[in-house]
Amino acid sequence: MRRGGTVAILIDQNVLAREAVFVPFFGRLAATSPALGLLQKKTDAAVVPVFCRPRGRGRYALRFERPIVVGDLPEEERSVEALTARYTKVTEDAVRAEPALWLWMHNRWRTRPEGESA
Repeated sequence: MRRGGTVAILIDQNVLAREAVFVPFFGRLAATSPALGLLQKKTDAAVVPVFCRPRGRGRYALRFERPIVVGDLPEEERSVEALTARYTKVTEDAVRAEPALWLWMHNRWRTRPEGESA
């Protein structure tokens, strides 16, 4: 990043409760890593959501979404939790738009917030 490079971080994986911020994902709280929000706040780098779509014959197209820039957001939307919720909402919107392109082999909601039962 210091040299102007790019870092890719997948945020749609379940994490341990002690490592998570719990943000809405398809109407349920999902244990989500705060790493991207922490990194963005520390570096002030733009977060550019990117999605990959198959185009057949082993080819793929990348779709770049509008960059998320902390400085463009109201103060109340700049916390790590709010940023993580924003990134997760972008992912949810992409899944809703083209659900056939998504396959999760794990339980995204396996980790529950403290006090919530199965």
